Amino acid sequence: MERKHDYLDLDSRFEWAINSLKEFKQKNPGIKTVFDIGSGSALLKDAVVKMGLEYFSFDLFPPNDQVRKWNVDDKFPYEGKADVIIFLEIIEHLNNPWLGVTNVADTLNPGGVILLSTPNPSWSEGRLALLSKGALGLFTEHDLDVNHHVFTPWQHIVRCLLEDTGFRDVQFFTLGKKTHITDYPFWGLKLPLRVVFRSIKKIIESKDKKAIGASYGAIARKK
Repeated sequence: MERKHDYLDLDSRFEWAINSLKEFKQKNPGIKTVFDIGSGSALLKDAVVKMGLEYFSFDLFPPNDQVRKWNVDDKFPYEGKADVIIFLEIIEHLNNPWLGVTNVADTLNPGGVILLSTPNPSWSEGRLALLSKGALGLFTEHDLDVNHHVFTPWQHIVRCLLEDTGFRDVQFFTLGKKTHITDYPFWGLKLPLRVVFRSIKKIIESKDKKAIGASYGAIARKK
């Protein structure tokens, strides 16, 4: 994929979504339409269009005229349906995830897929934050106030959410990398604490693969 934006180079969610879309298109060459819901400024548009697909973007707060306004708490206000929905880092913001994902699912053709990502509450660093600070990392009071993280998307809950709203064949994917002792930053006055902290993270990740990565991805097919 040619990357026009530096942010795409840095964010594994976007690369995962585009690679997953490419794979789905190879297996289903007849697909035509992609809805990017919660798209922000539609950073994925160029990559999707280069695959020969129609791209439509939606956001609660559209930053420009190319993005249509849609609050997923409401029914879809436009015509048309999608073969693929990209839904990155959205469900954790929803006051009623079952309602929002139901409305999203209604815009998808039967047999289509949703490519979803969300912050990972099982992340090793988040677990240590819970022990040391009394609040799960990425779901603190600060994240509530600043990012409106109101729904904690444990994988088993997200599976239930997707299956309840008309999806099947749910698969989960690690986004991000394993912890390494020498991750940047390493040297400095905090070196001893970093070694201890990262060693504990590595132990957690070795016991539970879901602890790897600050985010995770999910792919599910509409019944």
